[in-house]
Amino acid sequence: MSVPILTIPESAFDPNAYTAGRRQQTKLIKYLLSLTRGSAGLLVLAYLVGLFGIKPLMELATSQRLDFLEACRGKLRDLYLNVIGRVNYIPIVAINKNDGSGKRYADAVCQTEDLNAKEPQPEALGLEAVQAKLTKLSDVLRQCDSYESTKLPHYKVMDFLLKDFRQKTDMVYFNQRELFDKKKEANSKEKAKNLAQEVKTNIRLIKGMYMSGQV
Repeated sequence: MSVPILTIPESAFDPNAYTAGRRQQTKLIKYLLSLTRGSAGLLVLAYLVGLFGIKPLMELATSQRLDFLEACRGKLRDLYLNVIGRVNYIPIVAINKNDGSGKRYADAVCQTEDLNAKEPQPEALGLEAVQAKLTKLSDVLRQCDSYESTKLPHYKVMDFLLKDFRQKTDMVYFNQRELFDKKKEANSKEKAKNLAQEVKTNIRLIKGMYMSGQV
């Protein structure tokens, strides 16, 4: 079995077909490149226009708007201060929702103080007189000067003499051995006088009278 030889005639090969395809590819690449360059140029141009043209205009418009709002705020503030200085009564604000019930709903109640000031009523307990006297007493006490007892003349000398006198009386009239003495009569109803305690009490009374200024 023989295989037939495949032959291609020379008329089947056309070199013009290859050159035409290459020309079409070259035109497509050139078109894509030109389109890319054009879009890049448009983007750069739009960025420059936005940066140097639109941005300053927007900043100017924003600053003018802020100035306008600030002026409006200042006028509203002045109006508010003027109104609250003249108006003493603000009516209650209510909303009618038209729901068929005929009721009015108050969102907020803005009510100032009552115009009719309450008349001062006389107090039956006399608290005003007491308050006036306490005020006078407070003023007098504030004018008083405070001083220390140690700064009094001859205070240290008298204090030393009193302590020495107290020590001597303790040594003379008070016997420490009597605390542990068991020879006291159990049936005696009358209690013996404690001379040391009486002397201590008298010394404290003298000292208190001296420091309080009674002597």
